[in-house]
Amino acid sequence: MDARGPTLEKAQRYGLPERWLNCPKVGELVHGLFLPFKTPMCSLYDEQVVDKKKRFHAEHVFNHPNLGGKKIGLWIDLTKTDRYYSDSEVKSHGIQYCKMRLTGHGAAPTEDETNRFMRAVTEFFNDNPGKVCAIHCTHGFNRTGFLIAAYFVEQMGFAADAAVGLFAAARQPGIYKQDYIDTFVTRYGDQDDQMEAPERPNWEYGGDTAYMDDMNSVNGNAGTDSSSGDGPSTSSAGGGDEATNGTGRKPKKQFMDGRVEFATWVDDESKKAMLRGKIKDICKADKKGFPGSQPVSLDRNNIKMLAQEKYMVSWKADGMRYLVYIADENNIYAFDRDNEVFQIKGISFPHRKEPRHVQNTLVDTEMIIDVINGEERPRLLIYDIIQFEGFNLAKENFDVRFECIDKELIKPRHEAMKSGRIRQDKEPTSVRRKDFWLLSATSRLFEESFTRHLGHEVDGIIFQPVKRRYKPGRDDAVLKWKPPSHNSIDFRLQIKKFKQEGCLPEYHGYLYVQGSHEPISEMKVTKSLQPYDGRIIECRWNNMTRSWEFMRERTDKSLPNAKSTAMAVWDTMMHPISQEDLCDFIAKCAFNEKKRPMPPPQQMRGGELIDGNEQPPAQRARTSYSWNGKSPCTVLRSANISLMLDCFIDLTAINSFMPQLYTDSGRFKSTQPDGKQFGLPYLRQIRNNTYVDATPEVHPVPLDLLQMDSIDCILVSNLQSIVALPFYVIETGFRGTVYATEPIVQFGRILMEEWVEYFERHSKGESDDKWKKFSVCGKFANAPRRNPLQWRQFYSREDMEKALGLITTISFKQETPILGSVSFTAHPSGYTIGSANWMINIEGDEIAYISSASNRAMHARPAEWDGLKNADYLILTSLSLTSESPEYSLLNLCAHTVDTLRAGGNVLIPISSVGIVYDLIEVLVDKIDKTQGLSADPPCVYFISPAAKSSIAFANINAEYLRDMRQANVYVPDEPFNHSNLIKNGRLKIYSSVCDDFSKEYKRPCVVLAGHPSLRMGDAVQLLEMWSGDVANSLIVIDPDYPLNEMFGPFQGQGNIRPYYFPIETRLDYNEADKTLSQLKPKSLYIHDSFMRLPDVMPNQAPVIDLTIQYPNYMPLHYNEPFPVVSKKAKKRKITVNSEVQFNTLFQKTISK
Repeated sequence: MDARGPTLEKAQRYGLPERWLNCPKVGELVHGLFLPFKTPMCSLYDEQVVDKKKRFHAEHVFNHPNLGGKKIGLWIDLTKTDRYYSDSEVKSHGIQYCKMRLTGHGAAPTEDETNRFMRAVTEFFNDNPGKVCAIHCTHGFNRTGFLIAAYFVEQMGFAADAAVGLFAAARQPGIYKQDYIDTFVTRYGDQDDQMEAPERPNWEYGGDTAYMDDMNSVNGNAGTDSSSGDGPSTSSAGGGDEATNGTGRKPKKQFMDGRVEFATWVDDESKKAMLRGKIKDICKADKKGFPGSQPVSLDRNNIKMLAQEKYMVSWKADGMRYLVYIADENNIYAFDRDNEVFQIKGISFPHRKEPRHVQNTLVDTEMIIDVINGEERPRLLIYDIIQFEGFNLAKENFDVRFECIDKELIKPRHEAMKSGRIRQDKEPTSVRRKDFWLLSATSRLFEESFTRHLGHEVDGIIFQPVKRRYKPGRDDAVLKWKPPSHNSIDFRLQIKKFKQEGCLPEYHGYLYVQGSHEPISEMKVTKSLQPYDGRIIECRWNNMTRSWEFMRERTDKSLPNAKSTAMAVWDTMMHPISQEDLCDFIAKCAFNEKKRPMPPPQQMRGGELIDGNEQPPAQRARTSYSWNGKSPCTVLRSANISLMLDCFIDLTAINSFMPQLYTDSGRFKSTQPDGKQFGLPYLRQIRNNTYVDATPEVHPVPLDLLQMDSIDCILVSNLQSIVALPFYVIETGFRGTVYATEPIVQFGRILMEEWVEYFERHSKGESDDKWKKFSVCGKFANAPRRNPLQWRQFYSREDMEKALGLITTISFKQETPILGSVSFTAHPSGYTIGSANWMINIEGDEIAYISSASNRAMHARPAEWDGLKNADYLILTSLSLTSESPEYSLLNLCAHTVDTLRAGGNVLIPISSVGIVYDLIEVLVDKIDKTQGLSADPPCVYFISPAAKSSIAFANINAEYLRDMRQANVYVPDEPFNHSNLIKNGRLKIYSSVCDDFSKEYKRPCVVLAGHPSLRMGDAVQLLEMWSGDVANSLIVIDPDYPLNEMFGPFQGQGNIRPYYFPIETRLDYNEADKTLSQLKPKSLYIHDSFMRLPDVMPNQAPVIDLTIQYPNYMPLHYNEPFPVVSKKAKKRKITVNSEVQFNTLFQKTISK
């Protein structure tokens, strides 16, 4: 059987589809073209069908008498599951098998689904005249009949009623659901056409014709297969009697209406009682039933609460609510609104600190089904936590509980994914924290740009008080708002039949709520409503017709709303709060904590009196803090918000330090202190250059310029930015939020841990700051480019964790509102996995921001540009300054690698632990395997880094952020990268350090990828020390941010290893930038001035890339200078230079003489 197909475990767990047993097997041939039938069930289900005559396998269809001797050429399966039979049962007969998972679930086929069907069958009939299309859904009536009838209307010119009648004649009684008929007539009929569905067939009710009596006796619980779309879904009455499904057994309650298969109903009553009692005690509930917190409807009386205390806001998803109790690794249980219990399998929650699973934890969740590119993806959204590891969190405020979800449940899962303990592609559902935002973001949740990227329907808005505990049952402080058109009440429907002599019978639908023995209202009964007699239905009030309208059956509830709840909703219906009223109230009256004051204005800056019309630095609209265009940092300020675009550390500072070896032995020990000239024992002279023999430092933007306490949020675009983050948010006064995509956080953590590990390995005695004085370092032949007094020691693991804890993860193409009329949207930049460009809306100005984008065909998801078009301003950063194309460099890299290996030498490639290393491993192995003289006994590729193992593991669990070709491997199924196979075959070997067994086990010749690219720390330095004396070995530098002459400076003249520089720079070059700009068409372009100064280009480097920007309307960005904009709401502002800039300018000019 197929891995994704039926199994004995699935057959026993889920059983036969409801109403399947007595459903007729096969219809007549429809116009000689279509054979309709119900879904076959493979032999694994035979033991559930005692009567052998009722068994129905796929082989029973191929030569069925109703075919009249014709042959089946196309088999279309419309069901939404693979558990009924294997497609191999069809394909083995040489028949084309086509799976079309229709939306179903009470809905007729959509226009897109119908069009897909039309294309498939039209092409088939054109290519295979005389052959038959066999088609089935679960029962072979409604979905099947709808599509067949649609074919005869669209392709053969039948009238709507004739097409429906044609199918009914072949498979009686035809399409029997009124909503399907109504949709068909609306789509294909004339304006005045009216069609009435036939009576439901007897087999729908287990063969019993006493329909009304039967329905009333079981209280509406004649269950159905919710995935079929051919009838109302089941609703169990929480322990009451249940109808059988024709097998003599009670049908099981279904989790998510059976749309997912990873949760099973717990039918052990004693176990259910124990679990219900457990969560009741945890919630401190004093009433029976579901103990979860319940919001109340927002109305004109309680809306004032939004002005009285702090609230956060989120969308109300149209999913299903479950309390989830994590008892231990093998016992995770979900409780629905009916307090029914399901056991969830296949997901895990590793403990953050200990090597075990989280235990004794209760969370509040919403289960939704996202539809992404036509595929359904279940997601468990955790939005509250009541207990963690036995600790009562219900008493804590919501902001504490909200943070705990991320820290104790979500992030440990990400760590486990990184280490390979959790395989995301093997879990049946994703698990996420549901986002909440400041109340001022409410208006953004209504915008189409937000809702269209969710993947599921938005049902309203939830307002959550921040400074309140979790309250079981009704909580008058938690407010829910729905559009007036969506306000609804859950009733129990009771249908009664009245017949007067000589008159046709009449049916009346009476609507009941809890706490009332009399119906509180009545509704019109149609044939399509009759099957819901005795069930819980959700209804809305139509003010135009002054009547109730059926919306859906509430399969997750066995009780209607309480009378008090119903009356409150009724009041909302009669006095609705419109979207405009709500947003207007929040804008004018919402509670607002004391705003952060802006710093006092400076009267003097850089020796120049501030113009009276100029704003002080804290209020400047837009300022660049980049002295290097490839390391961007820009702050956008408005009246309401300060937004930082990326942060960076200038790594060229590392070049001023000595390489850090694990031991004091080796050639650097013999270097003499440069004490004669400067009298400082930690300065070392190598050839003409001077290096500092101390722990290396890096250079962030001076914090006094940024005023981090005034920054509200930071957008992190890529890995370079996230590595710098702790310098800007730890002990800086920063109190805002950081936003980044999930992969940037995951892979950023890997890089940060690698850096921290290297600095911990090489910790030396610190030098003083005497060498940093201009009178000293300014005399170095290799004098630092910028003021070293601003350099800082690298951060600790503790600070790294604190910084990562401030990040809120976002998805691509999902607009995120922040404050008022400020929002942003991340778009794939194509540079690394999860890297982003941004479209930012600040009070009417649309600002596109491009940071480290790439159009190269690497492993990351390609850049997507449509969301950045026609911006008011475009800020362009991080362009390639390399004169050679990456393809040319890669060609040279492979050629020199092969030459070195053929000569028996080793190849050392300093590299970071994430990014291009994933592609390079595969490219090098492939090149070696195809090289004559090497393929017989191919050299091994070694990957050495403290983060190598986790990096390789994590690269395979982010398929949605990879290029299509890589994504496609996941659905084979296979891993996106070939690394695991290479490791298994011994072609790729991983070590955390050369101090492991590498030096004993490695086999010459070989290729080693090792950190760090700076050649100042890490294993690459140790290997260079080991191999530098052999002229057969090669050092190949590929990182464009680390020029060879500066990196290799301390090693020159110290050995015979051959150094090469083949920079693989995948960021946009100038030609690509020009082409991209011509597509984006921004009204104004801002680009760093460093991209307007041509770098030195070596002769005979081909192909050479043009190093100029051709876009007609651009302005340069200068360090610490506000760039003038002609805003829709602001005038152009004056540009000035402050004292810090003047100092750095003087410093650079002096040392360059």
